[in-house]
Amino acid sequence: MDSAERRIVAFTAGAHGLVHTYELSIPILITVWIAEFSTTAAALGGIVTVGYGLFGVGALPGGILVDRFGSKP
Repeated sequence: MDSAERRIVAFTAGAHGLVHTYELSIPILITVWIAEFSTTAAALGGIVTVGYGLFGVGALPGGILVDRFGSKP
């Protein structure tokens, strides 16, 4: 693997790690948001569900685009 490929792998791994950090911080932040925004757990659960749904739906065209155009070093 040459240095350009190593940079791509490092960038991709870092971005992937940030996505998981965001996903795993939401359950912790929900307790803070309930107190801060005077809302219910059900309302925040609905908002988080919509957010995860949009994330999943957005991944579909992203995967199709990568399959069509491929990665560029």
